[in-house]
Amino acid sequence: MHSCPECGQNLPNVGKKCPHCDHRFTDEEKAAFKAKQKEYAFGCLGLVILMIIIGAIASCMGDDDGKDLSLGHKLAILNSNERVSKDDATVRRFAYLLDEIAEKTGYDKQRIADVTYGGVEMLKKKYGIEVGLLNFMEEANTALGEGNEMNIRYEDVVTGMIITISSEAGQ
Repeated sequence: MHSCPECGQNLPNVGKKCPHCDHRFTDEEKAAFKAKQKEYAFGCLGLVILMIIIGAIASCMGDDDGKDLSLGHKLAILNSNERVSKDDATVRRFAYLLDEIAEKTGYDKQRIADVTYGGVEMLKKKYGIEVGLLNFMEEANTALGEGNEMNIRYEDVVTGMIITISSEAGQ
């Protein structure tokens, strides 16, 4: 939308004069309006292209049969940064670890996945340390022990791992 510089009314397009106050538009005002229209059109086009790209990525990440991805499958994709078959061994391993840690802590699997991913991301962003998601979750499961008899919170295990890994790296 363009507004008349004289009366301030919004105009869908600019002709020779404002239909509200009869202000005659200068060539500069007409050029500014056309430039604004092009900017808006390119912005809309960019948004459409972005939506198409997101849709394409989402469809590539889906299972072959179109069903939603399991949490283990999502973690396997994040771990490898590429498409992973739903039958891949890492998908099964993540599913196993989610079950194990959920049983030991009483946490739901989504919370476990979020805390684990958050720990790996913190190491990467804050300390510049790259750690594989699967290896990190394996170590966290080991740190919890057989049955988590000490009732350790999973967040505390992940925090301890972050401190240990960053200390060993001299951070």
